[in-house]
Amino acid sequence: MLPFYEHPIHSDFSAQGLSLSFPPHLHNAVECIRCVSGEIKIRIDNQNYTLTQGEIAFIFPNRIHSYFSDQSADNAYEFFVSSIKSNSPLYGIIHDKMPLNPILTPATMQADIPHQFHEVVMLLSQQPVDRLLTESLIQLIIARFLNELALVSIESKINEDLIGKAITYISRNFKTNITLESTAKYLGISKYYLSHMLKASLDMGICSYINNMRIDYAKNLLLTADLSISDIALESGYENMRTFNRCFKNVTGFSPSQFIKINTDLA
Repeated sequence: MLPFYEHPIHSDFSAQGLSLSFPPHLHNAVECIRCVSGEIKIRIDNQNYTLTQGEIAFIFPNRIHSYFSDQSADNAYEFFVSSIKSNSPLYGIIHDKMPLNPILTPATMQADIPHQFHEVVMLLSQQPVDRLLTESLIQLIIARFLNELALVSIESKINEDLIGKAITYISRNFKTNITLESTAKYLGISKYYLSHMLKASLDMGICSYINNMRIDYAKNLLLTADLSISDIALESGYENMRTFNRCFKNVTGFSPSQFIKINTDLA
């Protein structure tokens, strides 16, 4: 399973690649993403942003966020996700506040930040990870980010807690026969209330959200797993190939075979 789906995040990780798209999710870690080329569309707590070349988005813990970028364009990215330890002086700040604008442009960041950012991404991709150097660099980068961002206090809301629990439950069970009714029952609330909350927060219904989670999981398996397309369909929660192919094309614009070919050519 992709680390993105985990809540809480148990270890720091990084990635880089082309055309990042990922459905709404949240976790207890800091997430920092840098647009290397092209552009990446980001949605954070119902606010839409477009990240362009050289810009960095700084996403605080437990904020609902998603990504979208054109699959056929050269939209390169790199990111890292880090769980700040509770004894760090940064912990209280990132868990009690959030930025008015989470985007840093090259003009608003120190000149060596891009190099340090890339170094963290590369360090986290190596085994074994140099924890002392990596954590020190992450703390330095985040501290510098916080100096440039206008922060506001987070007001605790019951709805936000429920949405977080719903997303966590769905992310852990999207490969099963999960429904609006079963999710509402787990949370102990009305299915109509849950449907209204998710629609307002995610800008989509629960069926579309579950389908997006399944397709994104399938996309990862298509590019990394030694499995047939039919096995990947079953592993992703689909009962038959016809439904999988239809849903996959609706979400990505391509058939599973076309998706593999396009990404193989880009690589």
